[in-house]
Amino acid sequence: MPPHSLFLSAGVSLTHTCYMASTSSTLAFRNPQPAGGSPAPAEDRPTAVAYGAPGLADTLARYREHADGYDASAQRTMWIRTRTIDKLALQPGERVLDIACGTGLSLDPLRRAVGRHGEVVGIEVSREMIDIARARVADAGWDNVALIESAIESATIPGQFDAVLFHFTHDVVRSPLAVARVFAALQPGARVAMAGMKYAARWMVPVNMIVRAKARPYMTTFDGLAIPWDQVLPYLERFEWQSVLFGTGYIGWGESRADGDLSFAEDPDVLPNRVSECVSLRSSG
Repeated sequence: MPPHSLFLSAGVSLTHTCYMASTSSTLAFRNPQPAGGSPAPAEDRPTAVAYGAPGLADTLARYREHADGYDASAQRTMWIRTRTIDKLALQPGERVLDIACGTGLSLDPLRRAVGRHGEVVGIEVSREMIDIARARVADAGWDNVALIESAIESATIPGQFDAVLFHFTHDVVRSPLAVARVFAALQPGARVAMAGMKYAARWMVPVNMIVRAKARPYMTTFDGLAIPWDQVLPYLERFEWQSVLFGTGYIGWGESRADGDLSFAEDPDVLPNRVSECVSLRSSG
């Protein structure tokens, strides 16, 4: 769910790294003004973006405001969406999850990749966003696409999947419970592809101020923007990523653990240590 206008569609790839997990396993936000100029009800107003846990109420408020214009704003960075989906290397007959699927812009390329005998399941918490996705599916008559309106943390995800797409889903990948629920629904060795915003190098302070300004309408936490994928690393056998948008975005891809062992996710004392170990290994590799 991206701030698509950042640096338009500059596609320079700056960095490429590889990680093998098998070795270890507040800024102000403008209150929306409805027609007539009266302030929106307090429960519908996005609050300040902070460094902490994602906030569901703020997510709903943000996408209530942005749903109608989302597709138009997304056109500038469709190349990132396409490149990220390509990293999944989907095959006919496979099942793929589209996490925080928004208005459904990824559904058609995913559907075409898995073919008529495959299945795409999109999950989205925003009623306004998923209503647009539902209309897209109904108008096109796609019978191999299912949509679930739910927060990821509480979603009932049917069956096991061969691949998962996280496209500009920063709040989701900052939620350990959401990440655990997604990976519990994957086959061992499932392919994973991610894209989103990230901070540029530390010395690029003015650029990172722009990153925060552009991200503010679309995320409820700036936590983890330096390494947005760190909560996912313990679940992966392999992970590679490259920088896009002059270092302010990334595309990442890899595979879930081949042994299917997710027991570490059940212990709140173990998971943070595993994340730290994985980040340390990635940084020194």
